[in-house]
Amino acid sequence: MIHRIFRITASCTRTLSTEAVKPLYGTVPPHSSYVFLHSQESPATFPIKISTAIQRELQLRTLKLGTVVNLAWMGVSPNLHRDRTAATIFSVSGGRLEIPEVSMENINDVEASLRAHIQRDSVTRETCQETHLYVCTHGARDCRCGEQGGLVARLFKEEVERRKIGHLLKVREVGHVGGHK
Repeated sequence: MIHRIFRITASCTRTLSTEAVKPLYGTVPPHSSYVFLHSQESPATFPIKISTAIQRELQLRTLKLGTVVNLAWMGVSPNLHRDRTAATIFSVSGGRLEIPEVSMENINDVEASLRAHIQRDSVTRETCQETHLYVCTHGARDCRCGEQGGLVARLFKEEVERRKIGHLLKVREVGHVGGHK
């Protein structure tokens, strides 16, 4: 299923602001940022509960900042390993941040970069050139995500390819983020 993580209004020339909206059933509570650790596998193959040492450590370090850390599949990538990965981070105050390598060895630097990113007060042009759409396809966690999420992700990807707008819209698959309704 598609989960609305937070609603953001943004312009490349304005500061991001969040709208006060009534939460949808099955959505994750509001948070300041969302960290997507790049996974080697599609969430369709994830077990019911997903967790890695890097994910647990980063979540513990950033919980007080209002950060959620999850795994997302960006497609096949031979450079990813269980003990090293990349991250894509979205923040309500700073747009998008890409970290090419996250490991237990550099977790202090990653945490510092994440804190600095969250505390930014404006969006730069390079963080708002693309739109990222994350669809939950984590079928072991919620059958609707496995059945409908996979279909939604595939159809979005096909449409992006058909329209040749992959440079503007990135469709990704993510582990379960919200409730079950």
